[in-house]
Amino acid sequence: ANGTYTQRSLVDDNLTFNHLVIVNNLRPSSVYHFRVVSADSAGNESTGKNVVTITAQVSENPLDIIISRLTEVFGFIR
Repeated sequence: ANGTYTQRSLVDDNLTFNHLVIVNNLRPSSVYHFRVVSADSAGNESTGKNVVTITAQVSENPLDIIISRLTEVFGFIR
């Protein structure tokens, strides 16, 4: 389902194929919806699919969560 998104991250003007965005102040055990919007050097914009994610429970160490996600994305942190 498409919806209205009320918040945005900072725009990264670097023209690369990979970006990392850390979203702070999310509530534990909560559902969030997000999507990626990207533009090329000519200004052509593309909007990704809506994604749903659930934040971890409080008992998880935030550093372990970040390292786990970076490992999933980049595969070289072990």
